[in-house]
This record gives sequence, C-alpha cells and structure tokens, in this order.
Amino acid sequence: MDTNQELKLTYGDFPEKQGYRGEISFEAEKIIQLSLKFHEEFDRRWKKEGHSASYHNENHIQATIKAATQLIEKAFNGEIDPLDLRGDLQEWNQANPNAQITESEFLEAVCLAFSMHDLGNIACGVKFDEKGVLQPDYLDVYTAKGAEERSIQIAREIIEKSGLDEEKKRRYLPLIKYLINQTVFKPQKPSQEDKNKPFYIFVQVVDQIGGNLFNTQSRKKSIFGLVEENVFEKYKEGETFVFNPYRFFNFVNLRLPDLVGDEKADMIFNAFEKEKPSMIDVKNEQITIKPEDFKGVNLFELFGLKNE
Repeated sequence: MDTNQELKLTYGDFPEKQGYRGEISFEAEKIIQLSLKFHEEFDRRWKKEGHSASYHNENHIQATIKAATQLIEKAFNGEIDPLDLRGDLQEWNQANPNAQITESEFLEAVCLAFSMHDLGNIACGVKFDEKGVLQPDYLDVYTAKGAEERSIQIAREIIEKSGLDEEKKRRYLPLIKYLINQTVFKPQKPSQEDKNKPFYIFVQVVDQIGGNLFNTQSRKKSIFGLVEENVFEKYKEGETFVFNPYRFFNFVNLRLPDLVGDEKADMIFNAFEKEKPSMIDVKNEQITIKPEDFKGVNLFELFGLKNE
C-alpha cells in the first residue's frame, strides 16, 4: 500500500486542492501530514509509558515548517532576506545542475525536508504492517544518535512511495538529504566552513530557533520534554545526563547570536515577527538528572525554576 492509500485510510478523502501552506502541492501536503501523524503517534506512546509531552513531537515539526515558510516567503517576496536564501539557492543550483530547484519549488522541498527531519529520532525505518499500511518501525526511546542518517533513509522511502511527481522526486531528494544533514546540532559556534555551506545557517536557525519560537507548547513544557528525552537516551546507553538549566531554558536568546551575530539576530526576530523571549531565572550551573528524578522529585526545585 502506498502513501496515498495509507493517508486515505487514516484521514479519509482529501479535498482536491493545495495544502494550506501556499505553493505546496496536494501530494506534498499528504507527505507532510503523514510525517506529522507518525510523530503524533510516537508521542502518544511515549506519554502512555508515563513520560511528559516530548520536545521532538508534531508541535516541533509544525513549528519548523512555519519558521521555514516565514523566512522563505519574506526572502522571495523581496521583504527581508537576512540569511541570503536567494544566494544560497543559486549556489545550490550551480553545484547541482541536474537537480535544480526553482524558486517556486523551494518552499515545497524545504517543508518536505523539515516534516521528515526528525523521523530518525523516533524510528529506525518504515515498514508495512499486517494490513499493508506503511508505518514507522518505532524506537523504544527518542534517540538522537544517528538520527539524521535514519531520517534521510525514511524520507527517501516515504517520498519514493508517494504520489509526488517523479521528476520532483528526482530533483528534490538530493536537497532534502542535504538539508536533513545540516540539522546536526553542534553546541559550539558555527565554523567558517559551516557558514560557507549553502542553507547551513538557515537550517540551524529554523530547527533550533524557529522550532522553539513557533512551538505551541509552553517553553517550560518543551524543555522538560527535551530534558526527559536526553535523560532516557543516556540511561539506555549506560550514561548520565548532565546539563545547564540556564542554557536550556534561555536557549533561543543565547544561541541565535552564536549562529548569526547580534545584528542579524534582531533581523531574524523581525522576519519571524516574534518578540525576543524574556530570560528565565534558573540555575546557571551543571546539574545531573537521572530517570528516577522524574518520579517523586520536584523538577522545578531541581532546576531552580519557579513553578508559576
């Protein structure tokens, strides 16, 4: 059973029109909705096991898609292009003459990439179940290690099984693979080599900054979810999770200048049409947290956070 049939079983018949994201085709929208469904299902399973709402759930995916859409539309409408998306697209097309992406296709390809960029965090692949329905082979816990490679493989399989135009599949897949690879988190400031890569800063800003600013979950709930993901992944590997609450809860304010500098940081907030988040007063020191701390321990107290 292909993606179209799976979606029809899950959602019923789609209206024969484009998705709500503007220049995104009906077939691409179905892939995006399928990816969101996979994240939603994993999050349901995660919470059923007693965990809090995760960070890398459908809310985060929707947030990155909204953030990417905002930057792309502002850039290609000639309003504001702080990350030089037009220049990066030109550079990409020059380097990939057999897989060029037009300006009108760029939004669609990017939204597809971000809809699937974290599927490797929740699954090791996709498979057909006993009913012939395409389903992720879900992991036991959120797993960041090797996630990008898994996401690329899953994205390739989903797209190849989709009803997307064959010519688009051929040209989109190299860009989607490349964009997902750029989501790897590096805690240090970007090197000049990374900055010179087309779309590198764009992807980092969308995933790390837009994924927070456009998230419909509260900041505290999202961070609790992110910490819990890390704790249980480390525990499975026989390791302990150590982190600084101040840097986690104030991540957007601290990270964005590292990525783009202070002047461009203000331009990014303007492009997103978002206010700079207020700083949260929380412990600014390394603390260790274990799985048992999520039961019977006041996490607000552990992080030095006011429970408001």
